[in-house]
Amino acid sequence: MLERRRKCAEDLDAEVRANFRRTAEKLEERLAIMRSEHNLLSEQPHASFARTLANLTESHANDLLVNLGQIVNMEHAEPLHRSRIVAKRLRYLLEPMRAYANGAQSVVKRSKKLQELLGDLNDVHVLMREIDEALEASMQHKAGRLRDSLRKGDLERAKREASVSEWAGLVELYDRLDKDRRELVAALRDRWLGGELDALVARARGLAQELRTATQTPHS
Repeated sequence: MLERRRKCAEDLDAEVRANFRRTAEKLEERLAIMRSEHNLLSEQPHASFARTLANLTESHANDLLVNLGQIVNMEHAEPLHRSRIVAKRLRYLLEPMRAYANGAQSVVKRSKKLQELLGDLNDVHVLMREIDEALEASMQHKAGRLRDSLRKGDLERAKREASVSEWAGLVELYDRLDKDRRELVAALRDRWLGGELDALVARARGLAQELRTATQTPHS
């Protein structure tokens, strides 16, 4: 069995490498030359890379402010999840530009920290939800065993089933997760909603304005 798995893995690796080489060769040939078209009769101004980057940076920053600003209850995981996605998009958008755009590094670092905090909080929510589901399934299963024992007249087995529980470990784990959740919520509320979020959005907007200004120079 192990030998078959190893052989399959080797064959798959060879096939993927061969396909990648063919695809890479085609992409290198097609991407070696970039062509750009501009309608000189169009009334719309040409959208430069810097201006497009500025618009996306400001849009993500505003989305982040709106999503986190809508959070009323920290138990509601969906707006927290959306905020994490927006923070990730902002970070990934600007990471390649850190060496070329002033202020990009600061926005990337701050958005990364926020993304990681929201990611940890999301993980805690997911695990707590799984424990809820595990407890529910365990209760139903245990109740079924007790019912079967009682119907068969096996009272001793029913008593043993009633006295043994696998819930203690789940309760302990849930308690630890809840402590982590409270710490993460406190950090989000006190640090980020208490000022860091405004600072991140302000820096992102400032960077967007710098990029727009750069497109107005004779060298843009």
